[in-house]
Amino acid sequence: MTTLGPPPSYAEAVSSGVDVKRKETKAVSPAATAAPAEKRIWQQQIVEPKQLIGNMKSTWWRTPANTFAEELLTRLQPHTLPQVGPRKGKLPVFTPAQQLRWMAPQFIAPILIPWLSRRYGLRWPKWAMVAFSTTHWLRFAGNVVHLFVKLGHKWGYFDGTKPRDKVPDSAVQHLAFVYPSVAVARMLIGVLLIYKPRDPVRLTALLPVKAFLYSIVLDLFFYTYHRSCHEVEWLWKIHSTHHLTKRPSPILALLADEGQEIIEVLLCPLGATFIMQKLLPMTYQEWYLTQLMVVFNEIAGHSGLRAYVEASVTSIPLKPFGAALALEDHDM
Repeated sequence: MTTLGPPPSYAEAVSSGVDVKRKETKAVSPAATAAPAEKRIWQQQIVEPKQLIGNMKSTWWRTPANTFAEELLTRLQPHTLPQVGPRKGKLPVFTPAQQLRWMAPQFIAPILIPWLSRRYGLRWPKWAMVAFSTTHWLRFAGNVVHLFVKLGHKWGYFDGTKPRDKVPDSAVQHLAFVYPSVAVARMLIGVLLIYKPRDPVRLTALLPVKAFLYSIVLDLFFYTYHRSCHEVEWLWKIHSTHHLTKRPSPILALLADEGQEIIEVLLCPLGATFIMQKLLPMTYQEWYLTQLMVVFNEIAGHSGLRAYVEASVTSIPLKPFGAALALEDHDM
């Protein structure tokens, strides 16, 4: 079987004269209809200019930020990414214990502050919990982005021959809007399905088990959706923007069109949360801490970091079965 490379970017497709528009009147030969799914998917139209993000051209960061969106993205991920250069030697390891040790201090505030409020007779309405959780989640996610930028300086990247991609000019406003929107959408899921103002603030001894099961269920939803995006033509159309970046940096985990965002940000977490509440109900605090661990993995997986990083929540239970999930190099 011929090994197929990654699809060309829109700019490459245009420059090579590839016609990305389907001709409705042209007869399709039996040989074409019988082509393997793997071959068909890479021959599909890639990204047309009418989509939100047409290419990865990025120049906006070369001048001082003059809009709120530019200022937000500059603060979230500084442009001083590591210099280009191959890294040699033994692959660094960022163990699950090290990851959890880094995250643990940031788990205190979302538990302690609501607990103290309840102790002094203050019950938070749902809108207040959404606001508090969203603010903390955004702060945590920003810290994770900064962490992996620093680790990139220290350890380098798997593809170190070219600079990391920056936010494209056509996506600045969009990503600045998506970043807080992701937080609000995910917190609404937990607050509406789990949080009750009368419930006590508590964690149970089953938190590791619940976090593990939630992650497995979420992975099931995500894998099914993601595999389908590379097999089904109309799903590829909403997923192709995410593959415009060949050397992603942490913030580009958000690079997507609206269709993909709805599925990843809303439907997959919604399905996982709903099923978990039927299988092994989580308290809101358990659910929220699990969300922090999930977003840590999402950002790490798009960093391109030259390191072996196992998923903190699932690796320990799965390792005895030889099925530990590692955050593989996402460079495409």
